[in-house]
Amino acid sequence: MEATESIGVSGRLALLWKKNTITYTGYVKMHHWMAGKIKAINRDTEFIIINVYGPITTDKKKAVWSEINHFLTDLKAPHYIIGGDFNTILHQSEKIGGAKIMRQSQKDFIEWVDNNYLLEIKTDKSSHTWNNRRSGFSNISEILDRFFFKGDLISFQVEMKASILPWSRSDHFPVLLELIGEVKTIGRPFKFENM
Repeated sequence: MEATESIGVSGRLALLWKKNTITYTGYVKMHHWMAGKIKAINRDTEFIIINVYGPITTDKKKAVWSEINHFLTDLKAPHYIIGGDFNTILHQSEKIGGAKIMRQSQKDFIEWVDNNYLLEIKTDKSSHTWNNRRSGFSNISEILDRFFFKGDLISFQVEMKASILPWSRSDHFPVLLELIGEVKTIGRPFKFENM
């Protein structure tokens, strides 16, 4: 397990893995994100993981996106997985209830995702990952927790599966990312028929 210190009354970032499956080398530990290299034992799989806990305010979110941008630019690794609670949605369809306004933090988040060519690893259910636990018209649900992949999927050769786990005491549903074996390529050549 690798973890950061808690932020006030909020939780902290933690990275957990099955024993004897990977080695982890930590690179950066900040208040709102941490990064390290994961190397699978008995396989060639290797990538940089960035765990994110998005701040609440727009200015702090923008600062975190900027810090991660600098890290991505400086490191230049072939594969990244970036995940966590980003505390903002990408699209209005990811929110039920509350005001339907596109806020500046959402625009900044969309720009950050686009500029870094991030590919979202969709969950097995298209469910919301956060709920304010209120009832009736006061209830709001959003997709705040997610995983992204950055890099060359063909050379990564690992199947990635994100699943939303059952609700606990938190206002967030936990999201599990599984890396399942190596992707098997089919040795069928590409054929073209001129017509």
